[in-house]
Formats: sequence, C-alpha cells, structure tokens
Amino acid sequence: MGGHMRSDAQQNREALLSVARTLIAEQGAGVSLRAIAAEAGVGIATLYRHFPTRGDLFLALVMQMSSEGLAAMDRALEQWDADPEAAWRTFIIELAQTHLSAQLVAVAEEDPEFAISERVSSARADRLARFDPILVRARESGLIGDIDAMRLIVGVAAATRPLPAFVEQQIPDLHEWLIDAYIRGIRP
Repeated sequence: MGGHMRSDAQQNREALLSVARTLIAEQGAGVSLRAIAAEAGVGIATLYRHFPTRGDLFLALVMQMSSEGLAAMDRALEQWDADPEAAWRTFIIELAQTHLSAQLVAVAEEDPEFAISERVSSARADRLARFDPILVRARESGLIGDIDAMRLIVGVAAATRPLPAFVEQQIPDLHEWLIDAYIRGIRP
C-alpha cells in the first residue's frame, strides 16, 4: 500500500496483529484467520485486505516483534556504560517478553516453506544484522562468547517456549529461571 493508511485502517491492522499474536501464542500458528478477525472485531475481508495470505500476517508479526527487540536493544545500549551486566540482562528479559521466539517457532512449525522463503530470509538477515551493536558490546564486556544474533534469539526462544499449563502452575517462575540459566550459560 502506498502512502499513509487511514487511522481506522491502521487501528484495524494493529488490532489484527495484537490478536494474532495472542492467539498464535495460545493456540499455535494454525489458528483460524476467521477467529483472529472475529476476536479483533473486524470481518475476514478486512483481515485479507491487510494480509492477503497467512504468510503476510506472519511476516508482519515477526517484523513488529523484531522492532520491539531492536527498541529493547536501543534502551539497553543507552544504559550500557552505567552497568553492562544489568543492561544485558534487561535486554534479554525484554527480548523474551516480545514472545518473538515463540511466534517464530510456531510459524516455522506451521509453515516451513514460509520460514525459508526468500522474502523472509532477506528480512531475517537485515533484522539480525541490526542486533550486532549489542552483541559487540556484550562480547567486549565478557558477557557472551562468540555467538551471533540468530543463535541468541533461538536460544531465548528455547528458554521461553510456551509450556503446558500444568507445568506453569507447578513451577510458576520456570521461565525466569531458564532465562537466568541461559544468561549464565552463554558467558565465555
């Protein structure tokens, strides 16, 4: 779409992305597009106007969440000189809170062809390269060994993957514990 979107169209798009994010996290990437549209309070035609294919919706979600991850990186870099370890830890926690990793895993499982498609690969390469500044600082500060952005993000995905409800009830702080273990584990 060229130019700017009308504000109601933009609100519909944001509502669709927000609902899709929640429903994919809860039900997996195979969730019905009609269910997403209904929950967002719009018709299925509106969803398809914004996202002609399931892949378009997935890509928009991944781009939105990676933008949140990059914003978390920018905040961490602003705090870096005061306390690199605290800034790094906050960055990893905020990265985990975007649920980017859970979404990526769900999408890759639902649509493996999409996950390796050319437009996704080029978007991924561009986004991953934008995490380099914090990886360089973390390496210089002795907080990580020689890992790249892909390994970092997939590692966060593994540590924050949704678990069955009974596990989360039995061990409510498990994700925090796994993130702590991950942060310690990637030190050189």
